[in-house]
Amino acid sequence: MQIVVASGSIHVNHSFVGHTWNGPDDSRKIAMAWKQNDCAVTVDGLAVVKDTVGVIPSISRMTVGNGAGVNYLSGYLRRLVYWPRRLSDAELQALTA
Repeated sequence: MQIVVASGSIHVNHSFVGHTWNGPDDSRKIAMAWKQNDCAVTVDGLAVVKDTVGVIPSISRMTVGNGAGVNYLSGYLRRLVYWPRRLSDAELQALTA
């Protein structure tokens, strides 16, 4: 899930609708990107889900494994990478294929 929260309001919210999680040994490759009015997420190289009205505030922190205070991660991250630019949709898909 990708969520951007500013002043207590959710501005971007992508969930993985249609993706089935098959227990504790299941793993997924997920890539997310955001910039003003251009947010995207993909899972396992599937089609990119976009939000073209996402307001991106000045970012003060990034929280990993917690969805705005709920939906805590109950597993582990194998790898986490941050790029300081908005990757293209094709790059997101290639990273997760």
